[in-house]
Amino acid sequence: MSLVAKIPRNVAGIPKKAMMGGIGSLNLSERFAIVSLVVLISVAYVAGNWVERVIEQSVVQHSASASAVFMDSFVAPHAQDLGTKDGLTLADADAILSLLSGTEFGNKIASVKLWKPGGLIAFSSFDEYTGKTFPVSEKLTNSFAGIVSADFDSLEGKEDELERSIGVPILEIYSPVRDQSTGEIIAVAEFYVIAEELQSKLYSVKLNSWLLVSGLTVFVYLTLFSLVLGGSKTRDLENQIEERTLLWERLQDSNQKYSEINENFLRRLGSDLHDGPAQLLGLALLRLDSIRPTKSKSKDGAKKGQDTFQALETTLTDAMTEIRSLSSGLILPELNGMTLWNILTKAVRAHERRTGVKVEARFQELPEYVRNPYGICLYRFVQESLNNVFHHANASSVLVTAECTEKLLRVSVKDNGTGIDKSQSDD
Repeated sequence: MSLVAKIPRNVAGIPKKAMMGGIGSLNLSERFAIVSLVVLISVAYVAGNWVERVIEQSVVQHSASASAVFMDSFVAPHAQDLGTKDGLTLADADAILSLLSGTEFGNKIASVKLWKPGGLIAFSSFDEYTGKTFPVSEKLTNSFAGIVSADFDSLEGKEDELERSIGVPILEIYSPVRDQSTGEIIAVAEFYVIAEELQSKLYSVKLNSWLLVSGLTVFVYLTLFSLVLGGSKTRDLENQIEERTLLWERLQDSNQKYSEINENFLRRLGSDLHDGPAQLLGLALLRLDSIRPTKSKSKDGAKKGQDTFQALETTLTDAMTEIRSLSSGLILPELNGMTLWNILTKAVRAHERRTGVKVEARFQELPEYVRNPYGICLYRFVQESLNNVFHHANASSVLVTAECTEKLLRVSVKDNGTGIDKSQSDD
């Protein structure tokens, strides 16, 4: 018969998993899926709006610059009098109006205004505005400083009421008008371009930019999620290992407590047998000696009485010896702190003293220390195995071996006895 036991690692000190509620109760991949989705959607929204504004500003400014150059070449020659006057001559006004109806580009112009410093409209294609003064806007101020600026479909001022009533998308462009001899800015030309084609182009560009941002966001999300999912599976496996390790630790603690309880019970039982039945049997033997039969007149009767007395005395003596042997076997010596070699050797020597049978022991590369429950288990194994050999095997030699490879401990008790009759064990 043999025993194979694996020496476990010391798992004490592993913290228990904290119980968390809400999002904390989710695993790593689930938390990432929720949090990263919110973050990436927010980032995509901000980035998409920023890209949209940049594209719109770029397209609007490009269109404004191209339109300003074209308009400046036609309007500036007819606005030179504004350097000294607050209005245009009738001929110059007619020339500008003919531009709006006589060219392909002019057909796209909804209206034209010429501004003087201070907010005075010196000329407008809508007569209602000519000669009126309005608050100076920021873009008008920038244009008097030499900057071409534009606004797309944002007609909000009182000076834009008539253009706003047209009901089509408008590109509002401010372009400086310079004196052709000195280069000094003498006025600002504001013209309103019908921008239905520009609006369609902007919509297409914005849609493509949003599709690009959305696609990149989805790609980044899926890529990161796949990485985190792999890490989450690893983490889940670690959690399972941790939980099973904790369960194993609790099982070891339970085994240790059970072993201690069992040994305490056996110790008390051994003490009770030694102090109770063994003492009573000893007392019975002492009193038995006082009633030992004397010589009788009848030889046959005397011999029969002596034989009966002798048999009773032998039985009581054997019973007391057996009880003391059982008591001695139930009470373990102190094993805590002993090396494994000493524990196994003590079990073998105790059996030799109790039975008088010589036992061969071979121990190789044993660990110096084992936890007390394992030491008790190994001692009991060797003790019970040797008892079985003594009582049932009818063996002439007994061998106890123990060896340890890595973290596997093998203890074996072998004998050359008759063994178990398999035909009887199957009944």
